[in-house]
Amino acid sequence: MGVSVPNDPINLTTTAGDSWVNYSWEAGTDDWQLLHGEFNKVIHGYRYTGTGSSSPGWTSDSYIKSNLTSDEYMNSVRAFQINDTWYCLLSQAPGAIIGYNWTGRTWQRDHAINSGINGSAGSMPRLDVFEMNDIFYIIIGNHTGDFHGFNWTGSTWQSDNNIINGLTNQGDELKINTFQFDGAGEFHLITGYEVTWYNGFTWNGTGWETNNSLVTNLSGGDDVASDIFTLGGINYIIVGRESPDRWDGYNWTGTTWQSDSAIITGLSGGAESHPTIFNMGEITTNSFNISVNDVWYNNSPAYYNDTGMSPHEWSNITIYGYNSSGDGELSFFSISENSQTANSPITITNTSDWDGARGENVYVDFDATDDDSDPPIFSCKRTELFTDFNITTGQGNWTSIEGIYTVDFGVSDGYGSTDNYTMTITVNLAPANPVNLANTTAGLWINHTWEDGMGDDD
Repeated sequence: MGVSVPNDPINLTTTAGDSWVNYSWEAGTDDWQLLHGEFNKVIHGYRYTGTGSSSPGWTSDSYIKSNLTSDEYMNSVRAFQINDTWYCLLSQAPGAIIGYNWTGRTWQRDHAINSGINGSAGSMPRLDVFEMNDIFYIIIGNHTGDFHGFNWTGSTWQSDNNIINGLTNQGDELKINTFQFDGAGEFHLITGYEVTWYNGFTWNGTGWETNNSLVTNLSGGDDVASDIFTLGGINYIIVGRESPDRWDGYNWTGTTWQSDSAIITGLSGGAESHPTIFNMGEITTNSFNISVNDVWYNNSPAYYNDTGMSPHEWSNITIYGYNSSGDGELSFFSISENSQTANSPITITNTSDWDGARGENVYVDFDATDDDSDPPIFSCKRTELFTDFNITTGQGNWTSIEGIYTVDFGVSDGYGSTDNYTMTITVNLAPANPVNLANTTAGLWINHTWEDGMGDDD
């Protein structure tokens, strides 16, 4: 067995205060990979980033195809696990089947895992490997449509015609996919051919019975090849085609397949060889190595609290899975987040309405409070009145004119927090000048009299 590479971390969440950012995340449990080869001897690897990702889909993964090579045209790539070891069988057009095992970082040649099947099934072999009743089986289909069965003895593959009981030659360039819905229950088998049809079968305990309900709504195409897997409680089939060169995705409703383009997001081209989809997610991640603002904290639990931060400071975190009780390996991929401390709200202060006579000066002098001590930026919606309004000091003047006015004043901290005050200004008529001043005098006194004016003087 190779080194144990832990799963990638998932579901990173953040919460922030005015002087702290708290992070939490989870250890990944799934690690879905896809391998397929082109007839031109090129092998492609993908990794599914759907679990815990905001952008689910397949991304190119050079690790999972590392060291897989073929000097001949390829017909199928099949990855599977026996006990604690992952294996890959790569079949070539002339009939050779090459074996590999996974070291934890790369594939290496393994001549034991292809013992008994290499060159045994004719030209252009396509194969599938599955475990049923604690026995591992291989079913191989070839260029002329023949089926070949084998079981694993623990050291080699031996011929087993019982496992192909009920399967008959039904077309050229046969491709095989065995599966269980939801990874449990009955065993099923779908075959694809060089032309545009599929056949379905279900294992009855002694052989395969035709069950074409398993292929309902699967569309045709030249040289179809597929694999089926269960993700998030949903059964999917991904079909690669040689002509037209494309991928098709479907999900199982319980009675039929329905088109599902989301599950093939990120896959490019088509699969001239049989694709394989497998989950390497069984390795335990029991700690994490994290980098916060380029400072590493190793063997960390699944959270980190970044405290003592300044207002508006950024915290940058990168997290790798780590198996502290294993081989000291980091996960292949990391998750990252750049977070900023929470902004404190700004509040406009020194506010009041104004009531006075026409011609008097209306003076405003606003202030603001902000726990972050951000310099306030003031605003006025009626600068045709307060023509000298200063956005830095919050001060302004206006010579009043008769009427009632509402003026919106605001403040911003420059980081998204704002506050507003609507000021009511009531300007009254100035009192009229008195008229008809008169006086009378006598001895030791003078009496003055006058009358009210008739209105506001101009």
